[in-house]
Amino acid sequence: MERAEKPAVLITRAEPFASETAQRVKALGYTPVVMPLTAIVPLEEGVRGLRNTLANSQPVRAVIVTSAAVPHVLLAGTIYSDAYLNGLRTSRFFVVGNRSADLLREAGLTVEEPPAGDVAELIDMLRHSGSFARSPQPPLYLCGRDRRPVLEDAFAQIVPIEVYEARALAPSADKQDLMPVGSADLAVLAYSARSANLIASALKSAFKDNHLPNLVWVCLSAQVADAVRTSWSEDASVHVSEKPNEIALLATLQAATEAANP
Repeated sequence: MERAEKPAVLITRAEPFASETAQRVKALGYTPVVMPLTAIVPLEEGVRGLRNTLANSQPVRAVIVTSAAVPHVLLAGTIYSDAYLNGLRTSRFFVVGNRSADLLREAGLTVEEPPAGDVAELIDMLRHSGSFARSPQPPLYLCGRDRRPVLEDAFAQIVPIEVYEARALAPSADKQDLMPVGSADLAVLAYSARSANLIASALKSAFKDNHLPNLVWVCLSAQVADAVRTSWSEDASVHVSEKPNEIALLATLQAATEAANP
């Protein structure tokens, strides 16, 4: 069999984000392989805490969102209500990513423009924002359970409220599913250290003694790359995105696979 010009690309994000990424990967000429290893699950305690905060305090002027999973959870049919959202109508949302911004705008909420490209940009935005600094109530940080405390370390006054978790799923694909017909090689998109560990475990289970010598790991950050080397191999072919966002990640995918298949 001739070697494919481009590898298949394994996407393990939770839905609906995995399918969205798959469309972008396919548009670049790759064959996406979607195998979610986590599912976004609302945390009732956190959502209830947010409702109580909105009901029992003065209007919250600043709300921080760094993941599109947050609006996905908060605007879901089982949680959504106009009365609940009304408590956020006067808030200004400081967000990372266009996807988060779009979902919040569609719900009629106010987003500080432009949205930040990554957390480092968001921190800089917050430090230079008068509305964030002057917020009479502590700014709320709506977040997931599995996260690095970068924002909490940067701003002691923010109040984190965990509204979702990325719950691990059992791998649902075998070797044939992961390596489509005509694809000789496989590339993996790794968004977090935890996801790198889950992916490594799933691949070892599916491929057994085949160590995938041409496997390419495309990682969102150096921390994720370190997790790959620990959970997969010290000699793994690891490529780190220049910036921690999906646009840069997919550009890294292209550069890495084009170099491997000149």
